[in-house]
Amino acid sequence: MTPSQIYVMDYDPKTERWQVHMNGKCCVMHCGERLEMLIGNYWLTCRIEMDRDWYIVIHETKLDLRKKDKYNIQMK
Repeated sequence: MTPSQIYVMDYDPKTERWQVHMNGKCCVMHCGERLEMLIGNYWLTCRIEMDRDWYIVIHETKLDLRKKDKYNIQMK
């Protein structure tokens, strides 16, 4: 098995969406998309969702995403 590519996900205030920078392109994220996010030293499987703001769900635990931060992710 080959290792997954690590991408950077950040918030684009123009589109009001999270985007992933992949191979020179920006791909916008949609509700329900699954990914792995680096939290501390651990890769955790999660999905991205939107209510009033964007958040991720990890095993039914909801965590807000900080719009000024960037996150290392792997696509599922």
